[in-house]
Amino acid sequence: SYQYTLTATGIAKLQQAVGSNYQLTVSELAKLTGNINITPATTTADSNDGSFMYDGQTKASQAQGLTAVVELGDDTTSIKLDASDIVVADDGVNVGSYHYRLSTDAITKLQQVAGPNYQLKADDLAALMGIITITPAEGTATVNDTTFVYDGRTKASEASGLNGVVYLSRGTARLTVALTTQDIVVDGDNTTTGTYHYHLSHSGIAKLKAAAGTNYALNETDLNALTGTITITPLTVVATVNNGHFQYDGVTRASQASGLLVTVQLPTGAQTVALTNADIDVANDSVNVGTYTYRLSASGIAKVMVALGPNYQINDTTMNGTITITPAVLSGQLSGMQQKIYDGQPGELNAQHFELIFTDGSHIILEDSDLAFADGIAPIVVGRYAVTLSAGGLKRIQALLPNYLLENVDTQQAVFEIVAKSGPLPDTGTGTDTGTGTNTGTSTGHETGKVPSVTGRPSQSINQQTPVKTTHQLPQTGDRSANDLSIVGLILTSIASLFGLAGVRNKKRSE
Repeated sequence: SYQYTLTATGIAKLQQAVGSNYQLTVSELAKLTGNINITPATTTADSNDGSFMYDGQTKASQAQGLTAVVELGDDTTSIKLDASDIVVADDGVNVGSYHYRLSTDAITKLQQVAGPNYQLKADDLAALMGIITITPAEGTATVNDTTFVYDGRTKASEASGLNGVVYLSRGTARLTVALTTQDIVVDGDNTTTGTYHYHLSHSGIAKLKAAAGTNYALNETDLNALTGTITITPLTVVATVNNGHFQYDGVTRASQASGLLVTVQLPTGAQTVALTNADIDVANDSVNVGTYTYRLSASGIAKVMVALGPNYQINDTTMNGTITITPAVLSGQLSGMQQKIYDGQPGELNAQHFELIFTDGSHIILEDSDLAFADGIAPIVVGRYAVTLSAGGLKRIQALLPNYLLENVDTQQAVFEIVAKSGPLPDTGTGTDTGTGTNTGTSTGHETGKVPSVTGRPSQSINQQTPVKTTHQLPQTGDRSANDLSIVGLILTSIASLFGLAGVRNKKRSE
């Protein structure tokens, strides 16, 4: 409020206004005073809205950048507001919109800024409201890849172990969300082996968003672009190879054996794959008797894998089996005749008189030690004796025939014979000798120069590992008593010879 008085001009203006008919003295007019009141201009103030991104710690009341704006005539003045200047309803740290009003301190602060020339009513300031918005923090998400083993029933979309991972707070925190069949869409979904790509369905996207909560925002475009893989791997199955065998033929190699198979145990049952010589590798392949180890060649492995299809794989490609070439059975005949004149000494076999011929036409050059008398006793007396192969001979011959099993050696035609020694014939001259000159006796022995035939001779067999010992009946007809008869015959022959010699001597004397 201001007091004022009239100036001389003002006094003169008033005197002139009343005219000459009235008198206004100067002194009185000079005493006149008045008041001029300047009242505050009415002005307004406003507060702004603020926002910040959720960080899990900062409350709405701690928002930065809040201001109150006061209009001062043509000018405006901004006042920064801090946490003490505002009152936030339901103050919190979570995402959302929070309303705030000015505190008493803030109202006083604004009125002071306005000064005495402007009027800011406290009620108006108290009614001011602002909004503080906490916006969601940006989150990211990924999906994982998974695998499972083929079982013929489970589709890729039914795979277990699929997860979505939500990363929060700039990737330092993470939430794992299990995904089900309804949460994914699989391209070309199937049960067979292979790699399948999948992306999130609407259900899967919603599930990840729900897991992130309201304080984090997942970009839906990014979620739609997420892809993962599901790989169905082959089921590993057990495979085995069989063992093969065939008889030696001198032509067929072990690798050419027939009947070789790979047997694979599948969930649906056993499956076999026939192998050829191109499908196997045989160590030291040959046509000779023996046991050979074989394994699958690259071609054989490929054949098995093709037969099984892509859904299976064998557990071991280095499996091996055996192929055995067994000896061919060979028969033979031992034949020959060896003779000696009785000399009272045991007979000795000479291999030059005998030969061993096999059924295939081949033969073996025999050695003396290859032969033996069938009864194991070297004969002395006149007779025919069976000859066979000795145990050592059988073993030696078998060793010369590694690819054959020698059996059924026929020895019927192998004979050793001791013949009687020839003596002088009886004298039948016309002399006066009273002797008969002839042997008129009878003998049950053998006639000179003749022996019984060899009968009952068995054949021989030989086994590759253990020679079979064979037995033979004595070569004479009857039994060993025939030897005694032979001796009697020899004695009678000798007596007859003596009688003949006596007759000759008597004849010479008479002359």
